[in-house]
Amino acid sequence: MCMKCLTEELEEYPDYGPVLKMDGFDDAAVGTVHSADDDSLHIVYDYEKCLSVLMRDMDGMFDMSREEAIEYFEYNCMGSLRSLMQGAKKNVPVVMEGLKCYCPN
Repeated sequence: MCMKCLTEELEEYPDYGPVLKMDGFDDAAVGTVHSADDDSLHIVYDYEKCLSVLMRDMDGMFDMSREEAIEYFEYNCMGSLRSLMQGAKKNVPVVMEGLKCYCPN
C-alpha cells in the first residue's frame, strides 16, 4: 500500500485521533485494522517487507544481511512497539507475519 493510499484511508477515520506509523517502513505497510476492544485504528506492516526495507541500501543507512535485519528489527522496532503498547498508547502500528504452510501439497 503506498503512503498516499494509506493517508487517504486514515483520513476516512478522523475520530480515531493520530495513528502512529513506523518511520522509514512505508513500503512495508499493507493496510489498516480496527480494534473493537479499545476503539483504535492500527497501520499493519508486513514483517518480511520490513526486513526487505532493512536489507536494501537506504542512502547508506541500511544494507544488512537477513540475520542482521532480523536482529535489528526485533530489538529496535518491535521493542519500541512493545514499549508503546505497554504504555497504553492507542493506534500503535501492528506487524503481521504471513502464515507458513508446511503441507506436502
